[in-house]
Amino acid sequence: MGPAQFIPSTWKGIMKRVASAMGISTPDPWNPPDAIMASALFLSDLGGIGDSYTAQIRAACKYYG
Repeated sequence: MGPAQFIPSTWKGIMKRVASAMGISTPDPWNPPDAIMASALFLSDLGGIGDSYTAQIRAACKYYG
């Protein structure tokens, strides 16, 4: 769904955090700012935190896998 290509179950699992982070009541996966925030939150959940290139690559592979 949307530019970040979330599957519906993943979006449902992260949408409350997106709403909280964006200060909105209902985030929309088709709205680019909401989708970008969701991607950032999801990538950090997958381990893409900090300056570690390896951790960021692993998180990206998990995201696309």
